[in-house]
Amino acid sequence: MTTHIEFMRTLAKILKRPYWFPFQYFYYDWFLGKMSVLVTEGRFSKPKCLLKNGYTFHFPELEDALEEIYSQE
Repeated sequence: MTTHIEFMRTLAKILKRPYWFPFQYFYYDWFLGKMSVLVTEGRFSKPKCLLKNGYTFHFPELEDALEEIYSQE
């Protein structure tokens, strides 16, 4: 599972951009109200059926997936 902060740090690394500090959660509450839960907590889901049947992901690591996406630009 990847947190929002981990995702943003990884994305900044791939894009070779600085990552100074995470966006404070109270800003999400201010901008989005009750919907801020979708951004701050998200949903953890695990593809149990796929993993049980031996499925392997093409990009199991976030960094590899982001590198692939942004190398196509």
